[in-house]
Amino acid sequence: MSEQFNALRDISKLDVGVVQPVIKHFNVNILLKLLSDEYTRLAQDQGLVLKIRCRDIALRTDPVLLDSVLRNMVVNAIRYTH
Repeated sequence: MSEQFNALRDISKLDVGVVQPVIKHFNVNILLKLLSDEYTRLAQDQGLVLKIRCRDIALRTDPVLLDSVLRNMVVNAIRYTH
């Protein structure tokens, strides 16, 4: 519940301009590897297998905000997959 509240709070901060995205070019594989390393064990504890696959792709976005969105998606997928 607190994660959902934090996500909504962060979205509202973006909407009113409190948080300003810092746009950068970066390789998304680095972020996905970190997420895989961090959440594989949690998935295994739930009887799941976490597989994250991506080609070597560079993005132009805010890496911190993208990290937040992807973490939320992965955690929710693990939490709500039976």
